[in-house]
Amino acid sequence: MNPYFKSLIVVTLLLIVSASTISAGFFTSVSGLLTQSIWNETESWRDEDGDGLFVFDSDSCQADNNWLFRSDGTFQMTENIRKCEPDMPFLDTINATWSLKSNETILSLGFKEFDVDYEIIAIGEHEIILHIKDSDNPTAPTWEEMILRR
Repeated sequence: MNPYFKSLIVVTLLLIVSASTISAGFFTSVSGLLTQSIWNETESWRDEDGDGLFVFDSDSCQADNNWLFRSDGTFQMTENIRKCEPDMPFLDTINATWSLKSNETILSLGFKEFDVDYEIIAIGEHEIILHIKDSDNPTAPTWEEMILRR
């Protein structure tokens, strides 16, 4: 076999392997993105009357909460300075389980007595946009949007 042809094959194979390694580094699963590190709830938007217009609500007590998704399927939310219920310290840290549904488009948090489903509108390395879904009525309009950032 011609040495030039052998060199061309080797270079081509190296380029293919390098390209697949580089592209694998750019793609991370939804689970991988969630569990990389702590997320901070930075913005909250509400649509109280169901008209589809969200009102900025980040002065709420939830706007500085930390969300931690662990790879074992457990979840922990920790309140920071702004406490929702300062006279109820047992709410300062809330534990639950988490899972993904519907082809990783729904994030479900399972608490002791109820579940909360969030539609994942967008997710990336540094930001997640979630819409709260009504588990009993999935076609109901979204009434709250949350933005989590790292």
